[in-house]
Amino acid sequence: MFLLKQLKRVLSWLTPEVDSTSQGTQATKPSSDDHIKIVYGTRKVSGTVVFMNVSNPDDGDDVENDLLHLIIVWCEGGIDGVEDILLNDISITDSKFAGKKYRAAYAYHFKNGMGNYSDPELKAAGWDAASKAHRLDGLACSYVRLEWSIAEDAPFTGVPDITAIIRGKKVKNLHTNAVEYSENPAYILHDYLTHPIYGKPLSASDYSLQHFKDAALIANTLVPAYQGATTTQPLFTCNVIVDTGDSILTNVELLAKSMRGLLPIINGELSLIIEQDDPVTPEVLNETHFKSSLKYTEGGKSKRYNRVIVEYIDKALNYSAQDAYWPEKGSDLEQQWLAQDNNVLLEYRFKVSSCTNYYEARQMARVIAMLSREALNFNVTAAPIAMQFTVGDVVPISHKKLGWINKPFRLLKSEMQDNGDYKLNFREHQPYIYNWLSGVVRPPIPDTSLPPPRNVLLPTELAAIAIDDGHIKISWVSPYNYFDIRIYKNDIFLTRAVTAAPEYIVDKLDAGSYEIDVRARSNLGYHSEYATLAFDISTPASPTVLIDSATYNTIAMSATVLGASLGTTFEWQFLGTENQPVNEPNTHTGYSYTYTGLQPNTQYTFRVRTKNTAGLSPWVDVLATTTQSDLLEFIDSIPLTKLSAEAQNLIADINAQVDRLRPETENNLPSLIAKNIDALTGLAEKVQVLDAENPNSIPFQIDQLVNIVDVINAENPNNLQQQLAESNSKINDLARVTEVLDETKQNSLPALIKINNIAIEQQRLAQQNMGLSLLNVTSAYTNWRNEYERRAFNNERLIDAAVYVDQATGTIVNRAFAYADESFNSATLMIEGVNSKITLASQQIAQSQNRISQAEAQLIVQAAQINQKATFSEVESQIAGALAALQPAYSWQFNTSSEGFDPDSHNAL
Repeated sequence: MFLLKQLKRVLSWLTPEVDSTSQGTQATKPSSDDHIKIVYGTRKVSGTVVFMNVSNPDDGDDVENDLLHLIIVWCEGGIDGVEDILLNDISITDSKFAGKKYRAAYAYHFKNGMGNYSDPELKAAGWDAASKAHRLDGLACSYVRLEWSIAEDAPFTGVPDITAIIRGKKVKNLHTNAVEYSENPAYILHDYLTHPIYGKPLSASDYSLQHFKDAALIANTLVPAYQGATTTQPLFTCNVIVDTGDSILTNVELLAKSMRGLLPIINGELSLIIEQDDPVTPEVLNETHFKSSLKYTEGGKSKRYNRVIVEYIDKALNYSAQDAYWPEKGSDLEQQWLAQDNNVLLEYRFKVSSCTNYYEARQMARVIAMLSREALNFNVTAAPIAMQFTVGDVVPISHKKLGWINKPFRLLKSEMQDNGDYKLNFREHQPYIYNWLSGVVRPPIPDTSLPPPRNVLLPTELAAIAIDDGHIKISWVSPYNYFDIRIYKNDIFLTRAVTAAPEYIVDKLDAGSYEIDVRARSNLGYHSEYATLAFDISTPASPTVLIDSATYNTIAMSATVLGASLGTTFEWQFLGTENQPVNEPNTHTGYSYTYTGLQPNTQYTFRVRTKNTAGLSPWVDVLATTTQSDLLEFIDSIPLTKLSAEAQNLIADINAQVDRLRPETENNLPSLIAKNIDALTGLAEKVQVLDAENPNSIPFQIDQLVNIVDVINAENPNNLQQQLAESNSKINDLARVTEVLDETKQNSLPALIKINNIAIEQQRLAQQNMGLSLLNVTSAYTNWRNEYERRAFNNERLIDAAVYVDQATGTIVNRAFAYADESFNSATLMIEGVNSKITLASQQIAQSQNRISQAEAQLIVQAAQINQKATFSEVESQIAGALAALQPAYSWQFNTSSEGFDPDSHNAL
């Protein structure tokens, strides 16, 4: 009952689908903790490699360990079968994989575990059901064997991407009780909800079996695929990959979506209802039953769509992700809906990964689009009489004020309140929405967009465009990927080129007549005829300039030239005025030129020249004059009453001030200013005698006499005797400062500086000694590493890596330290110049030691995990088998540059 408790509201098929890693085709990969998928219907599936090893058969060739064995788990067992194995999307039965003794690719399939299957070569690779209980019970899997070849036409360059077409899980037919392959979404949902291992094992009392049976019959209804079709198809199908890592609710919504399924709880049982044109209930609701006002909404632009795109997986296109549109592009309905929405595109995407049929996906897009445009919804609280309605019912509702007379609404939500009332949510029901789509036939899908391989089409739409850097880009249209190019100038061949893109950049071209020839080549080596593009490039002529407009601060000009060549444009410069020339003008490029920020009624000088890929023309000078500034033309027609009150008051004040400037006005400003000037002139003459700053004034002469008397006054603090005494004191202070600077004195500044320099030199020598010590440590480590690597490369014993015995003298030689003397002699002599390098080496050694400690810690944890899973003997045998598998793997080019290893670390030894 846990699932039923979670379903507080009806599960709606309109809920957006949650992205899952299981949807779409993923790459098959080795793993030990993948969730096992469930496949219902037929789908292209990636798998999980649970075993991979090689063996070396006695097949008479020179390739060792040339058989690669893989055990791949696809999904839960109990499937109908594996239709095909695809290697890089090519069927394993293709003639490409034919071999000599063995096929280059071979597969054997198991619907529900491998049982006691045994194969000599597989057993030689390490897989043995009899002795190791390798069975994979309850899982659908395949044994895939690939043979490596060194021939030029070898079908593999590495391990291919492996996928399978799976006819999925057999489920119970609810009408016959037979367990069989089915794409009926009601049978599939019933299997998932009742399965004890990967589903939610509901008991018979938890769900309404009759509702599931009724839904299955609706899903099996046969309809024509399109208008006028003679073939039919079920109304709903389900071909899906269920990710067992997702929640039960997520997967239930995924399965219900394929059939527009609603999952209400009716009388305590989970029920399945398919949203369709259901008959209305005999009972009616009206305003007398409502205990609150209706809160209703109609579909706004955020909820109304004029284009719905359903994303689905197309079985006809190798199970690739595709889009189905409604309305169909270019249809009258598309134009009608766009016009109704003010030509605003209202697009909505809806993902249905359980659908693999184009017409089924298009029908779902149509229903979603129609529902969005008939999206009248309302909430209301109703009396306990509402308990007779269940979620999914189509209820006739009457309401006089709204003009509804038995208008049908589908009940989406019903919640009982504490007082016995019911809170209801309804959505408008329109029967026509659910009629099967009578659309046109799907456009045929061509096998390829290319013509027959020997008939390679000419490139079309050749064009030449000048680029800003002076180069020419030649472009064309073609479905091919390789092109030959020839370039001629004045009928003389210049160069040829090959490109893998439908365009080619030509270096800057001189003046002349050019011909560009382009032809396409197919992957098989066939080519088309040459398509030709001809054009002329001539030395640019001087331009003709037209002054388009001139205002009091702006001049606008444009230029033309006769016989404009490829990439023709113009360069403009502003030179200023005759009185204020611009010495270093900026250059602007374009067909027209506008300069603003100028002075009124002023003549300016410009110059312009023509530019194309062949070069530049001479400059042409242009004179242009701005107009007189007359603001009246902008404000003359505006009446005073149109301005704000503040503006009118300001203008009145300005007028009053202007009036005072007129000579005829009483108390005008010019006359008042003249009177003030006369008065000020007379006053200045009188005041000048009393001005203290005037040398001839009486105050200035009195101040000079007082100053002279003060200097000789003995009682004055600043008299001459006092100033002489202060000067003698300053001379004595200067003598003491000079003594501090005398280097012959013990405590003088020069003596202290010398003592500090000695201390600094002592510190530098101490740092140099530390550098020498660090050099010795680095030398010892480096020589140990060099000796270890040399002996490992020469396959020598490592126990005497540090010393060896000289056979001639019997002397034991310390080999590592001999290296140190040679390698670090120059570093010792130049210790001050290599301090930074020695520090860096020391840091690298510390990092290496940290890495070694971390690796040991990881090994200890891994050993603890192994002890928890198996006995010591089992672990020992597994490790031995893994080590034995390393050597034969080299025949598959593991650790080689062809697989991306740099440097190449492949070593057959």
